[in-house]
Amino acid sequence: MAGADQNGVSRWQLEETIAAVRQSESLSRKPNQARLFDFLANHLLEGAVEPVKEYVLGVEALGRPACFDPKTDSIVRVEIRKLRRTLEEHFSGPGKDQPLLLRVPKGAYTLEAVARGGPARHEEKRTRRRAIAWLGASVVITLAGVSLWTVLRTREPSVPRPTAGVRLVGSLAPGAVRILAGNLTEGFTDGAGREWSADRHFEGGIATRLADVQVVNVDEPRLFRHQREGQFQYHIPLKPGLYELRLYFAETLYGQGAPAGGGEVSRLFRVMINGQVAYEPLDVCAEAPGRGVAMRKVFLNVSPAQDGKLHLGFEVLRPDKPFVNAIEIVPGLRDRMLPVRMVAAAQPAVDANGDLWEPDSFVLGGRRVPRSREIRGAPAGALFRSERFGHFQYHLHAVKGHRYRLTLWMAEQYFGYPESSATAYRLFDVWANGSTLMRSFHLLREAGGSGRAVRKTFSGLRTDAYGAIRLSFVPVRNYALINALELIDEGPE
Repeated sequence: MAGADQNGVSRWQLEETIAAVRQSESLSRKPNQARLFDFLANHLLEGAVEPVKEYVLGVEALGRPACFDPKTDSIVRVEIRKLRRTLEEHFSGPGKDQPLLLRVPKGAYTLEAVARGGPARHEEKRTRRRAIAWLGASVVITLAGVSLWTVLRTREPSVPRPTAGVRLVGSLAPGAVRILAGNLTEGFTDGAGREWSADRHFEGGIATRLADVQVVNVDEPRLFRHQREGQFQYHIPLKPGLYELRLYFAETLYGQGAPAGGGEVSRLFRVMINGQVAYEPLDVCAEAPGRGVAMRKVFLNVSPAQDGKLHLGFEVLRPDKPFVNAIEIVPGLRDRMLPVRMVAAAQPAVDANGDLWEPDSFVLGGRRVPRSREIRGAPAGALFRSERFGHFQYHLHAVKGHRYRLTLWMAEQYFGYPESSATAYRLFDVWANGSTLMRSFHLLREAGGSGRAVRKTFSGLRTDAYGAIRLSFVPVRNYALINALELIDEGPE
């Protein structure tokens, strides 16, 4: 459901239909059904296709304790049946004129969206829309810019369009180049709206498709299904300017449980930029760390050579050949890495300033779950529609020798509510490269209650020897939690 129309159901029709049900009287006096509907609606908007487990609905949607046993407590089954009837009554009554209907299929804990009417009705609607679009084309073109700005400033999209309302700097700016190394057949558009092309501008090496490879810390495994390996170069045409280069790697041949065994120092190589050594030795298995763990190396102040091309070289050191999975070149900043903004969700988010927050990546452990409560003090509601909880670590590669400012956004949306446990709470530690940022952090106390945004900012963070900021979220009581994080380059030390 994340993109254009699918099976006659567009994303924006879906959002409007969900909003109409939420605002109707059908659920206003049925709190359990409303919670189930919100949870399943968010699940649908996230693009998930698998039904939700009964236990998850009991604990996450209805606030049952962790010891909840669906075999002895039938609340989920009972309330799901009621919700099914409520939706049937709504779409045969107040919502009978809506172009979509939402339903809970029998035997499954999920929400389906179905377009009403047959082909003739859909064709009639399409014809009417084409006529209206043709008559109003000149007005739309004239006012497009003003309309877009107005919408962005007055209405925050419930699930943001990745390319609408985003300040076009950095990863979505015009002039960006993205190459799937070793993929000779096709490109794709990722979940944040970035277009990746098939392999091009290369010299030497061989293209390899990686079968049955699992990359465990990213949502976009397509970046790592191919690689170019050997001793090779890229000669990439670029417009004059200053760029940030990002190289993507995931070691799959070496490491614990890998086909070739080994691990650290099994593959060491050099990265060259315009004939100069940019990084050596690169040991992906050590830096990532581990087999099947992706990483993104960042290089600043990159510009094309005098011939108008950026020349990248990958040279053997020892003992095995270099490789790269993907190459990204985006307009950059002088002596500063572009901000890293991540939201703990499967879809990107856009804040009130128009900044894009990409789905969190390069993270090991924990679980992401959708949330639907209103958050007071939030810079943007979209940052709190999902969370990662548990015991987890982020491995964010930055630029060695720089200092960084880290901001964490959190809100308690589970503990502190009467329907879950009004007296329970969580404590957790946060570490950065082995140094304590927060110890036994009491989120509920810090916020002054549930459903309130908390921002914690830490300046002067240094990278480790590999140029990475490694964040560890360690439970003390219950589980650690994060909604969104931001990493800002404060400049060289």
